[in-house]
Amino acid sequence: MKTIGLIGGTTWHSTVDYYKLINEEVNKRLGGHATARIIINSVNFEVLVNYNKANDWDSVEKYIGGLAKDLEKAGAECLLFGANTLHKIADNIGEIIGIPIIHVAKETAKVIQKKGLTKVALLGTKVTMTSEFYKNILSDNGIETIIPEEKDMDLIHYSIYEEFSKGIFSDEMKANYLRIIDKLKEQEVEGVILGCTEIPIIIKPHDTNLTLFNTTEIHVDAAVNYSLG
Repeated sequence: MKTIGLIGGTTWHSTVDYYKLINEEVNKRLGGHATARIIINSVNFEVLVNYNKANDWDSVEKYIGGLAKDLEKAGAECLLFGANTLHKIADNIGEIIGIPIIHVAKETAKVIQKKGLTKVALLGTKVTMTSEFYKNILSDNGIETIIPEEKDMDLIHYSIYEEFSKGIFSDEMKANYLRIIDKLKEQEVEGVILGCTEIPIIIKPHDTNLTLFNTTEIHVDAAVNYSLG
């Protein structure tokens, strides 16, 4: 079993899910009392929030790069970012460490391809929705990406940073998400990528008839495959 390195705290709520799901999946596959080998390096989320507000990705890269190096030194044999948005800098971080990064967008594209879908909506932070790192990977796999209109992107971004990161998951915000998803249906999307690790906490498969792609679960499954492969 290879040791999984996880950069957590982005947010701690989703990090709890990562830890739980990785261990559950390892035990499901190996049985008995088996659990995963995981090293977590958890960020101070306030630091990242401030960098993001300043659009200071050089500082984000330096901060996360240091955490990644520490995980490698501690014995991690692969690296997970516990947030979709951080994959914006994944290629650069990969150049300064000697262990593989399990990339959430690449793994999500594989799952969408297996489902035979070619047009999906992407929900996440505004950086995730508007940057090219997700769209390019999906496009390389023959998948078209649709994002919400500006005001809906602003609402989603607000919910992630000002509510979900603080453990607030309200029925009102869930209703807003379902309204946005209904609007995206009008553009004939075949599925929805829940491209923020907190969104699957509030939106569940029974909430819509569209195929949902829970990036936390997809990422976890890929990490366990690597660890046990």
